[in-house]
Amino acid sequence: FDELRAFPVSACCAGHQWMVLEARKIAAEAKTTDGITSGSSSNHDDKTIALLNGLGYDEAAKYVYGMHYKDWKARHSKKASDDQMDRFNASKPLWAKHDKKLLEKKLTATESDAQQQQQPSNESKASAGTMPATTKSLQSNVCCQDVPDAPTPAPTSAPPQKKKFRELPPYQPPAPPATDIKISLGVLTVSDRASKGEYETGDLSGPAVEDAVTSCIEGLRKDSPNVQLTNVQKKIVPDDKSAIQGAIEQWANEDGDAGGVNVILTSGGTGFALRDITPEATKEMLRHECAGLMSFCTAETSKIQPLAALSRGTSGILNNNRTFIANLPGNPKGVHEIVPYLLPLSLHVLADIQA
Repeated sequence: FDELRAFPVSACCAGHQWMVLEARKIAAEAKTTDGITSGSSSNHDDKTIALLNGLGYDEAAKYVYGMHYKDWKARHSKKASDDQMDRFNASKPLWAKHDKKLLEKKLTATESDAQQQQQPSNESKASAGTMPATTKSLQSNVCCQDVPDAPTPAPTSAPPQKKKFRELPPYQPPAPPATDIKISLGVLTVSDRASKGEYETGDLSGPAVEDAVTSCIEGLRKDSPNVQLTNVQKKIVPDDKSAIQGAIEQWANEDGDAGGVNVILTSGGTGFALRDITPEATKEMLRHECAGLMSFCTAETSKIQPLAALSRGTSGILNNNRTFIANLPGNPKGVHEIVPYLLPLSLHVLADIQA
């Protein structure tokens, strides 16, 4: 299997060699058949032969790979294991041998003189910060080895790569608000099967939410001890709008001293199944929706798991104007991935509604 996997790359590499050598062969035959050696060539013939002789290994590699070989290697090449390299090196007797001198671009005397006249002096090159015209070939030794005594081109440094896009620093969560933030948390698991007790392990998403929030707050308290988790309540309801809204309304209408909550995190029902209606049930109870918050959290977590982009969860402030709610995925792993992005930002929402 390893040899078969290496074959397409080796075949492509060998194809570069044969493409260039065939171009040289056709150019040589054209000189003879068209009478160029006798001085009766046309401008058209000269241009054709110049193009054939001007085809280099790098251009052939770009044609075969569909991009520069350096870019292709960075995107697709993987480091071979020791066992793969042992098998690969054992096949050296079968490797094709090409004279790299024949693979170099050829210029006519007229073209060479014209090129020298167009090139700036060494001083002007240095002042302009450009590289010499001759750069190291991209020829690979994957499937070909040098002909004995073949000249080795002098190594030169690669031209600097220009950055096309601005590089952004890693995401850093905002610092918690300066005011005291006390979180009374309600965790609502929305699942038909969990509500019926059909899982052998019991509900896993609800405990995952509590664990993720607790861990996140412990991390925040190292620098901001004014953030506290004072209370956690958990409920499990089926994928039913009235059941979802009933549980949310009960928590939202209770007084803080009587067990009310100021943060509700639902888990589950954010997908595309017929009974996944948690976002719809939530939106009907919002005074202010904050869809951008969940969009941001989803965008960040999709860098870890692309399927996170399919979550339809929303967030916002309930009609009581004192409770923040957000819809999390039902997957416990997804919960642990999204809470570190969601919670630090939601603290600023709580600071606004408590002011």
